[in-house]
Amino acid sequence: MSNTNVFELSGRLYSIAENELPQEIDIFTLEALGDWDVNGAWNRPFTSHPKRAPGTGELVTMGIAATIPFVEMGVISADGKRLLHKLDLKLDRYNVFLDCPITVDVNRLIHGGQ
Repeated sequence: MSNTNVFELSGRLYSIAENELPQEIDIFTLEALGDWDVNGAWNRPFTSHPKRAPGTGELVTMGIAATIPFVEMGVISADGKRLLHKLDLKLDRYNVFLDCPITVDVNRLIHGGQ
């Protein structure tokens, strides 16, 4: 199941939900082409809102699981072929992650969103 977000990396399109690996999809037929695990280097759920690093095009992601390691961060090459960095955040207590993928322009808000 991947019904939360769609993102593009290096000309490939992926559909994602927070609890699974991304599914590569064919843009013309919407056919699922299989799980994308960064050539076997990423083996856990994948955030639905990965971020692209300005300047490098690298993809920054995280994965949350119910078992140790609870949260891992990863940086994927701009071509989508290599996992460049992977870090266990070593969380062992209750934690709250605020996922707020919006920005606020206060001046625009004051002027009624125009």
